[in-house]
Amino acid sequence: MWLSLLSLTCSVSGPGALACSVSGPGALACSVSGPGALTCSASDPGALACSASGPGALACSASDPGALTCSASDPGALTCSASDPGAPRPPDLPAPAMSTSREDPREALRRRYPEGIARLEAERLGLGAGRGQRADPGRYVEARTLLLAALRDEILPAWAGTPWGFYGTADTPGQGSIACGHFLGTVIEDLGFRVDRLALGRQASEHIVETFAPADQIVRAWGVTSGDFVGEIAAQGDGVYLLGLDFHAATLDVQGDQVRRVPRQLP
Repeated sequence: MWLSLLSLTCSVSGPGALACSVSGPGALACSVSGPGALTCSASDPGALACSASGPGALACSASDPGALTCSASDPGALTCSASDPGAPRPPDLPAPAMSTSREDPREALRRRYPEGIARLEAERLGLGAGRGQRADPGRYVEARTLLLAALRDEILPAWAGTPWGFYGTADTPGQGSIACGHFLGTVIEDLGFRVDRLALGRQASEHIVETFAPADQIVRAWGVTSGDFVGEIAAQGDGVYLLGLDFHAATLDVQGDQVRRVPRQLP
């Protein structure tokens, strides 16, 4: 015997053996193997499944965490609990697509370079606003710290890797080529110093150094190994130093026992 009502379909294979099912998604299917023995299940994960081993003994559970679990040992005495109270079942959403591409850190620095230079200029103007007042040693320390951080963290790393060229005059990191003297002139200009970067870059490396340092703060060395010379500079203390060689100009960044030369490219 078959009985069909809406989407519900039931069949009886014999006395007391009733089976019902619903054809829709997550449909509930129930069967009775004998008097008082009801079993229900659903094909949708997290849907409710119920069974009864005898009259008044109903047990319901769900496979989805946080879904409702109910049981009753006596008719009219129903107890329900949830592993995550009040948590609705989340919809089945596709996992977000993961990007496999990452921006090169150096390219990120170069992209933000103009913004960093503009911010540095604004901070420089702010520090210089009170220059007509009595000299404030703390203001000089703040300015030095600001310039050193910008040079180490933004300017020099952005320029690293820019191709060297004997006649190179690039004014933007990574775009075109640049000669070592013009590199120093451009970096110093970007720090906020009023210089003609191209005219400065055409000078001999010794003259570039003399432009920014008094004679008593210039270390000159002849006939020494590079290791001894670097050790002598490192002994001066942490900082970024202008370096003038016979055929090269660069910076030496001293931080503790670490010394880096930028640019590293020699003509």
